[in-house]
Amino acid sequence: MLKKILLLTVLLGFLGFVCSITPARAQDPVKLRPDIFSVKLENESVRVLEWTFKPGDKELIHTHPEMVIYYLTGGKLRVYGRDGKLLREVDAKAGDTYWYKPMKHALENIGSTTIHAIIVELKTNPFKEYGD
Repeated sequence: MLKKILLLTVLLGFLGFVCSITPARAQDPVKLRPDIFSVKLENESVRVLEWTFKPGDKELIHTHPEMVIYYLTGGKLRVYGRDGKLLREVDAKAGDTYWYKPMKHALENIGSTTIHAIIVELKTNPFKEYGD
């Protein structure tokens, strides 16, 4: 009986370790942080998110498909890669617009202003019906 308990303890510990190092596989930012991401529109082609990111806020590592971000208000961000390492700092300005390939990342608002942006995530190839 003691062997079974010991084996179960080791197995549960191993599973806990595996889960702790791989928690962010295909994580939806809306599900992870509904307090900062809200869905404004969703259909078979796009999902439009409103993003409100207060000073000091941090996101968990999450994924996005191909997307466009339009900053309504700017701010200073730290961008972390899928491994949690710092990739770069960004000083976004109101009106800045960026296109990104699919990514897995986390962000931190290191500025003194609330960042407010619209994110348009692409779900499909908009030209597929035209044979492209």
